[in-house]
Amino acid sequence: NFDQAGPRQQDRKSARRLQDKIFPLLQTMRENMGYGAVINEVCRMRGLALGPVRLPGIELEGRHLQRVREAANALGLAGVPIGQFDASRL
Repeated sequence: NFDQAGPRQQDRKSARRLQDKIFPLLQTMRENMGYGAVINEVCRMRGLALGPVRLPGIELEGRHLQRVREAANALGLAGVPIGQFDASRL
């Protein structure tokens, strides 16, 4: 039963905390067909340039780009090489 305190309740709290942390980045992916562009930008921030966004996607600009960078920074992704991110820190 999920109403009981214990491991399951803690798992739910941990899952909710993780979801709350990653939600801003996920939200930016839903805007303006931005999934590919968001992935590209986060990879650029981590030192892996993937090239331009493929159509029908568009490159991030202005406030959308700023929000992606803020969300990635809040998650601790900026500057962390691919393969070296420790998700347990979230």
